[in-house]
Amino acid sequence: MPTYKENRGATLVALLVRHYPAADPYQVSGAVAVMQMATRAGKAWELKCCNGPMSEKQEAVGAARIARLQERVNTLLADAGCSVNNPVACGKATVKLGGDCRGPCGVLIIPGSGGEGWHRDMDGFAVY
Repeated sequence: MPTYKENRGATLVALLVRHYPAADPYQVSGAVAVMQMATRAGKAWELKCCNGPMSEKQEAVGAARIARLQERVNTLLADAGCSVNNPVACGKATVKLGGDCRGPCGVLIIPGSGGEGWHRDMDGFAVY
């Protein structure tokens, strides 16, 4: 039987399609795939930050890469939610990358939805 973590992509797609009812499911699923890839990169970055010293240049390059990934995912989510048939009046879903490397390093924030609530500092859905 698959674990919860293996079904996470389907859960995130379902949450986004429920938030954006007129969105193309294929576009949403593509955005979730990129979101999960970016989260893995964010987790690797946070782990690298915790495990050893870095030069200022390495830190700046890594932080800029994570910021670009986060912006790319947020653009894909905005494109998936906005269409001619679906002007987003309910608010845009966004992703926040980073955090403690022992947990999820990506959070999907859907306006109007409280999230999972399993972590006191997180107001969204964990991305694995």
